[in-house]
Amino acid sequence: MRKICAIFQMFHGIRGNAESISLSKHYKKKLKKTAECEKQFRETLKSYPKLYKMYEEVNDCILTLNSQDNFDYYAEGFRFGVQLGMDIIKPTNQKE
Repeated sequence: MRKICAIFQMFHGIRGNAESISLSKHYKKKLKKTAECEKQFRETLKSYPKLYKMYEEVNDCILTLNSQDNFDYYAEGFRFGVQLGMDIIKPTNQKE
């Protein structure tokens, strides 16, 4: 079986995008539990409008930070992967 090159896989959306990453059963279980707990928490907080608003603001900040954090780690991993690939094709006796 011929292995498809990474560039071809990325171009055709086979790999290299969020949709191609399968989540573990453990992750899905925790995600479901988190959604259930947050729903209950929000329902309870609705009785306290000031706290509910504060929660919304904090939750928005946390989600934004998490998104940026994920991007930063992804970008650094991508950069390092490219550098690693360049090092792999470089002859071992080449000086820096």
